[in-house]
Amino acid sequence: MIIPVTGVPHNVVSRVTGTADEIHWTFTGLNSVSVDWRGTATEVHDGISSAYGTVAIAQPPSPIPFSSSGPFWEAQLTGLQPKVVYHYSIGSAPDKTFRTPPQSGTTGFTVDAEGDIGGSNSLVSVPVVQHLIADDLPAFVLILGDLTYGNQTGQSSVDQHFNDVMVWSQNMAYMPAWGNHEWDVPAKDDLRNYKGRFELPNQQMSTSAPSQGCCGKDWYWWSDYRAMHFGILKLHFTRSEIRGEFACGPAGGGKNDAQCTFGSVVDRFTLPARRENHRRRTLHSRLFDRQIEGLDIGLSSDEESA
Repeated sequence: MIIPVTGVPHNVVSRVTGTADEIHWTFTGLNSVSVDWRGTATEVHDGISSAYGTVAIAQPPSPIPFSSSGPFWEAQLTGLQPKVVYHYSIGSAPDKTFRTPPQSGTTGFTVDAEGDIGGSNSLVSVPVVQHLIADDLPAFVLILGDLTYGNQTGQSSVDQHFNDVMVWSQNMAYMPAWGNHEWDVPAKDDLRNYKGRFELPNQQMSTSAPSQGCCGKDWYWWSDYRAMHFGILKLHFTRSEIRGEFACGPAGGGKNDAQCTFGSVVDRFTLPARRENHRRRTLHSRLFDRQIEGLDIGLSSDEESA
């Protein structure tokens, strides 16, 4: 449960100290965002200036991540105005800003996308890419799956990843999708580490989702960046393959929205397992490009099966 407390002057609010790292936030609607972090801080102060004026009391997320002892926290900031820069601070962390989505039909913003990321404790290229994203100043970042590679390099990579992205994730929205590396080796990592770090807009449940971290936050749709039309990617997991469907998302209000019926399936794909050798089976890296009535969608994957 999230408990927002509004209208409290910053200079009279208690518990304004505390540590916070792994800070990131997501859009949950046109007028709301969700903030997640790890540390002893339990409040988010926010407002249209660094004087703040509003405080949101955090609660433990559900499910609880297990990459470290935490503690992990989540707070929902609601009642925001569209296309406004807000200041916020978590505990004793320095002042940061975020911008809410614009009104319908707005253009002139940048979106970055990355996938197959990992943590800098095992992949030296990770900080370079994150700084490139930060320098690009996108409105938000789409994370296309395989966030941390914790299933291969250990739980320390999970925590390291969420610290590596802080060069941009404190100011730009982190909008994730789950890849196979988040769930396919449950003895080493599973979706609790990821579902427990995000609240998502219009989040939905998949009956074929892995049992660890089940059920909910399996997929979501979102169209509040109003000159864009976001499709729905629905994934069905088995031990031998991943089946996917691209469905039409809700209209974003832009002039170039794809013309399709909300919820209708416009394309399907299957990623079959292929045996590389007797010790390991892997799904080769593949790039799927789909065009849905003028809307280009790219999906990159580097999949493994047991």
